[in-house]
Amino acid sequence: MPKKGRLSKADQEREGQPEFAAARRKHPAVESEIHNLECLGLDRVRECGERKLERMVWSLVVKANVYRIILLLQRRERDTQGCFNAPEDSLEIV
Repeated sequence: MPKKGRLSKADQEREGQPEFAAARRKHPAVESEIHNLECLGLDRVRECGERKLERMVWSLVVKANVYRIILLLQRRERDTQGCFNAPEDSLEIV
């Protein structure tokens, strides 16, 4: 991440690299995915033991996949009904 305040020449060169710019552009996507996982229940581990943790993670993966499938089915249904002006974020879970 970029440093705050006035940059030294070394920091200016480092932040001027194309790799740094690409990583800076990808950072919001990573934060968004972390937030999505937290909303699905991965914000707090309530299980003790490796086996229970593994079961919890797999159940959350299944939950995320089912949620994504529901959104895709709703989008397909909306598109077949001829409602092309609806915004992408207006998908509701039934």
